[in-house]
Amino acid sequence: MSPMEVADVPLLDESEPPPQARDRGDAGTRKPLTITLICSLAALTGGYTLGYTSPLHAPASMHVCTSVRGNGTDTGTLPILPGHEHAVDEEAWSTFGALVNLGALIGAIVSTPIMTRWGRRATMIAGQIPIIAGYWIIYGAAGDNALIWLDVGRVLTGVALGINSISVPIYVSEIAPPKIRGALGTVVQLTFVLGVLMAYVAGYLLPQRGETLYRDLAWVGTIIPTVLLFALWCVPLSPRWLLTKGRATDARTALSSLRESGYDVDDEILEVQISIARANAEGKASIAELFSGPTLKALLMLGGLMVYQEFTGEMVVIYYSGKIFATAGIENASLAAVFVSIVQVVVTIFSIPLIDRVGRKPLLYAATIGMFIMFMLLGAIMAEHEEGRSGNKSLAIVAVVGVVGSYSIGLGSIPWLLMSEVFLLKYRGPASTLITVINYAATFVVTKTFHKMLCSPMESSGTFWFYGGVCLAGVAFIKLFVPETKGKTLEEIEAFFTPGPTGQRGLPHGSYRDGARFELMTLQTNEKPEPIYE
Repeated sequence: MSPMEVADVPLLDESEPPPQARDRGDAGTRKPLTITLICSLAALTGGYTLGYTSPLHAPASMHVCTSVRGNGTDTGTLPILPGHEHAVDEEAWSTFGALVNLGALIGAIVSTPIMTRWGRRATMIAGQIPIIAGYWIIYGAAGDNALIWLDVGRVLTGVALGINSISVPIYVSEIAPPKIRGALGTVVQLTFVLGVLMAYVAGYLLPQRGETLYRDLAWVGTIIPTVLLFALWCVPLSPRWLLTKGRATDARTALSSLRESGYDVDDEILEVQISIARANAEGKASIAELFSGPTLKALLMLGGLMVYQEFTGEMVVIYYSGKIFATAGIENASLAAVFVSIVQVVVTIFSIPLIDRVGRKPLLYAATIGMFIMFMLLGAIMAEHEEGRSGNKSLAIVAVVGVVGSYSIGLGSIPWLLMSEVFLLKYRGPASTLITVINYAATFVVTKTFHKMLCSPMESSGTFWFYGGVCLAGVAFIKLFVPETKGKTLEEIEAFFTPGPTGQRGLPHGSYRDGARFELMTLQTNEKPEPIYE
């Protein structure tokens, strides 16, 4: 496909005055926020999927390292499947919980071609089908093959998680005005943690019987995806995707529906046209290009940040918060785990205005330093219990809440926000897929190794101190490799990595629209007309 085939869109009226003589108007927040909230329900289902196994897991001691299959020993509230005399054992249930990450790898891989061909909205709609099917398969698991069907259903819910993890943040970043893009990205993370809370609360309120709880939770998990399957048809198509298909009129209509009346969308449309024209002038992304130059730097930076995000250990604290509280001698550990999830939601809400006001890197620093301190405290509390001494129950709650709260203030949402910001348009699809695969692979490793680390000579204290050490090392990584993207448009971030044909970083200053038009004409015709900007 030639640059003309994609970028052959009408140029703006030459008679229109430059921005110095007029104002674009206020893009507003109401419309993009409303659409973001609808789409973010897909992230809520992802949080529910990750939190699904926690209510089914007994809050037994962290120091129990044995698991006996088939004799009903040490299983607590683990499910008793129809057709089975005893509950699922610890190892099988650990595998069931981790399989969601393998499903997410598959979902991340298939999402890119769907997004490219059929668009972001169609991809989000498609993502609801495997989660509905997966939960109904889990609901019906019974008989000799019940464990197999449980695993199949868990993988399918993971496929949906992977699809939504890519399509929702990219769609939101493409419809958001630059000044609130970070805040809207945090809204996606907020709904994700609300989904985790929803699973905890549902597990606490539903009847606590192993033979029915896993089915009741699966049934609840189908409700929101079923609603989304129809509601997502009401959201507009991505203007950026429409422009890649040469549908400039449709893109203007879609963008106008996402902005307040009186806002002039033409400059915004022109910026995206230039971005697309640049990408097409360079041709399709190749594997060699993906792993070279500035794209390789962005891949290494974000891939490292995703691995770091998971190896800080916050996810296992969420998974096993009930066990941690039980080990500390706290009664009603399940209710305490619900409290931790509530704190995660509150802190995420608190971080929304900060992400565009304070910036990405300061929040990352605050998150990593806070987690380091709290993991050191949590390790010390566990060391006291390993020595047979009674630890401080209040400090145990403070430590767990501190880990989760510190993570939620920045490390939970910012890596996903950066994924939608730092890659050039032509690499954004495949690069986002690769980064998401890295994230879920790291999550799978952390989830599967956590119990083994507890049962190693490290024990629980050494395990949490290890996570604290990872947090401390992350401060240096953020300082050296993570860029600050606060307040920049996607086109400005792209221009930072690749100067345009005019030889400038970013769009020309001075007569902005004339300069932008000149660059677009250059890209479309491969000829250099007389400069028309100052």
